[in-house]
Amino acid sequence: MESIKRAFLCLAILSLTSVIARAQSRYSASQEPANVNFVKHENGQLYFMVKYSDTSASRVQVSLFDDLGENLYRGYFPGKNFRRIFRVPDDLHRLVVVIRNPDTKAEYRFKINSESRIVRDAFVLVMK
Repeated sequence: MESIKRAFLCLAILSLTSVIARAQSRYSASQEPANVNFVKHENGQLYFMVKYSDTSASRVQVSLFDDLGENLYRGYFPGKNFRRIFRVPDDLHRLVVVIRNPDTKAEYRFKINSESRIVRDAFVLVMK
């Protein structure tokens, strides 16, 4: 009986996580021209996608800063429909992504917080 309760609880948590992920993806698809989305965490690296869409932009500047404000990266790219995946070490717990349009002086800032946790659980099942 206890294993059924745990299975039901795990199923409820998974479905709630799915709902939250769907709601987050709907929220991130806003009308703003700049967007940053988490892609994956793999082999000690954090991957995120930076998107910028502006038909009047000739170029876009992307800068990455650590939590102390130190510039880790700065690059200029063609700006009409910019889309690129960036990779940083996961030991950077806080990261700021700044997307600038040098033509219009528009600036968009995104803060990324990463946290790693290890969850261990043991299940005991009665075998008949």
